[in-house]
Amino acid sequence: MEANIFSLKKEEDDALDRMTAKELKHFLQTRNVDHSQCVERTDLIALAKKTVAKRERGNELWKEKSPYLLQHKNNPVHWMAYGPAAFELAKKEDKPILISIGYATCHWCHVMEHESFEDHQVADLLNKEFVAIKVDREELPDVDAIYMRAAQAIGGGGGWPLNVFVTPDLHPFYAGTYFPKMQFMSVLNQISVKWTDTRDEITDIGTKVHDMLLNYDSFFGKLAEPLNTDIFSKAFQNSTKRFDAINGGFGKAPKFPPSMQLKTLMRIYRRTGEKKALEMVETTLNGMARGGMYDHLGGGFARYSTDPYWLVPHFEKMLYDNALLIQVYLEAFQITGKDMYRSVAEETLHYIMTVMHHPEGGYYSAEDADSEVLKESFIFGPKKNSKLYFQRKNLNISVKSME
Repeated sequence: MEANIFSLKKEEDDALDRMTAKELKHFLQTRNVDHSQCVERTDLIALAKKTVAKRERGNELWKEKSPYLLQHKNNPVHWMAYGPAAFELAKKEDKPILISIGYATCHWCHVMEHESFEDHQVADLLNKEFVAIKVDREELPDVDAIYMRAAQAIGGGGGWPLNVFVTPDLHPFYAGTYFPKMQFMSVLNQISVKWTDTRDEITDIGTKVHDMLLNYDSFFGKLAEPLNTDIFSKAFQNSTKRFDAINGGFGKAPKFPPSMQLKTLMRIYRRTGEKKALEMVETTLNGMARGGMYDHLGGGFARYSTDPYWLVPHFEKMLYDNALLIQVYLEAFQITGKDMYRSVAEETLHYIMTVMHHPEGGYYSAEDADSEVLKESFIFGPKKNSKLYFQRKNLNISVKSME
């Protein structure tokens, strides 16, 4: 690791040495560094190298062990880990807190980092007006659960990256998921103004959300009672209303694999013999297994389909999704005796035992949707001498015949 860091540092220094004075000034301007005192090109080079060195020291996250937090250790944002030090700083400086939650293989977390958290304009605003906290949902699932509830209460939705704004007393008052840079800048500016001019509105919202979260736990605690068969009837009726009879699945795109819903429908079929329940299960399992959401070469299922047809996947693969789907396909095989379901379960299990299994024991929690861009890839098709070329940035794909 040290050798790699040294190599990268040397490459950056060499690149700065080759820059013209105009290029060096642009480099410094984009990072909001004052270069007015630099007379010679050598002065500009020295200042640029100093800027790079300062950036490499990064923020407080270099002390952490979480892969997700370490991905952000060189951001210009002054990230802190979730804990007393950050909370005390917010109280001391009288600033609202941004709690930004994600995980290491989250595609849209990477996108927002690149667009906003690596951007010096965004970082300057965040560092000046907020205390910024990064949370890995896989490291602190309890913290993630609390703020996910807050986001759903405030805006009705949730997902990752999850960005929740809270008072220094940790009362949530605004939340969202992925923001494009300009929208995020607008949100930051509006909250900053309101924190200064109309703070009572923010604290009132925060108090209400905080109280609701406390009541949320007590409310759902009171609902615990013995289950009865009525719940199966309601589950069947709700599934029937939302079922996509053509493609399988429930509701509109994006479509996630509905493992627990399918398991419930198979229980209903076993108990009652209701053929419609099994039909919904089979239509969904067939659609997922035959579509692009299933990896026909490597095995395993992607996190979700971006369309209603299970065709175009979001390429991230989650361990828990695949573990549940193995159970679903095996149970469908037990009920129907159809070999396709057994094959899918076996191939998915093989994927988990090889790709997702760590050599020293245990399993990786997910496989990243993002990958390195290759200069040239080959896809083999059935037609002799057929070729198809297209360009996307620096990606060149050739489609060639197997014959």
